[in-house]
Amino acid sequence: MTQLRFSVYLLLLVTAGAVTSNHSYADTLQPGYLEFSQQDATLWQLSWKAPVQSGANRPASPKIPAACTLLNESDSWLRPKNYTQPNSSRLRNTKTWQVSCEGSLDGESLGIQQLPLGFSEVIARVQFLGGPIQTHRLTNSAPTISLSNTQQHDSVILAYLLLGYEHILEGYDHILFVLCLVLLVLQPWGVIKTVTTFTVAHSLTLALLTQGWVTVDRSLVEVLIALSIVVLAAEVANKEKKPAVNSMRPAIIAAFMFGLLHGLGFAGALSEIGLPQGESLVALLGFNIGVELGQLCIVAVIMSLLWAINKYFKRGVAWRISRLASSVSGIIGAYWVFERLLA
Repeated sequence: MTQLRFSVYLLLLVTAGAVTSNHSYADTLQPGYLEFSQQDATLWQLSWKAPVQSGANRPASPKIPAACTLLNESDSWLRPKNYTQPNSSRLRNTKTWQVSCEGSLDGESLGIQQLPLGFSEVIARVQFLGGPIQTHRLTNSAPTISLSNTQQHDSVILAYLLLGYEHILEGYDHILFVLCLVLLVLQPWGVIKTVTTFTVAHSLTLALLTQGWVTVDRSLVEVLIALSIVVLAAEVANKEKKPAVNSMRPAIIAAFMFGLLHGLGFAGALSEIGLPQGESLVALLGFNIGVELGQLCIVAVIMSLLWAINKYFKRGVAWRISRLASSVSGIIGAYWVFERLLA
């Protein structure tokens, strides 16, 4: 390696650290979970769950309907069963209020006064006694919902679909991994098969973890996800200009193996706040569909850029850009590995 190349790589490493130091984790998905369930004619229970990394110790101020009154509050700390974390900061904060309401709540507002710092969204779920369930996403721009006895059940799949779609677009390490997958394969049909394999794999571990059937060390998962980017980026950087015909099989195997790992990352915050009781499979389906749609958007952008480069620039430029992109991805991934090991 020449001194110039070493200097360029060092500069990229420092830049990667400056840009990603506050956004290095796959679990940028940090939703809160608000549940409002009717116990009898006048008594309701309001529950708030906060995932750890988004700041579980930051209180949420619920906005209840005008016809309701908060009776009492309880506070508890629970450790997610499917994560082995020796640090007590991994406990999950759960607050519960008993609420008394008079009359119909149709058209009344429910939500959060203001989303606590560290939250970009909250999943709100309302259960009327003997009636329908409504599920919505609360955001900073829309922190409340309007209650209704006519809400449709498909609101669950829609809310979690949007959650999954936004998560993949905000998960920087997942984006880099998909980028490296595309650059490794390049052929349109091969890209579709590889990304689909990645989706199937991460859907498996996502389901296993959120259902509590497996136990993992979350901090180790984050390190391994970053390491997977380094490994895949190295494969792209070492690829010849004209990849061998039989290179698809290793790419698909890598997509499946690393997809299992990334599924554990996807499940992080979802498993901490829990999934809606009785509708967990529907919520998981919606989340996976959203993730897949987000991935397809990323693939479409990358393939469109490569097509434009091949069409309007000299032959070989796209290959050089792929090598550069993989090198930058590998450097960022390596930085994340060390950062997460030292965290």
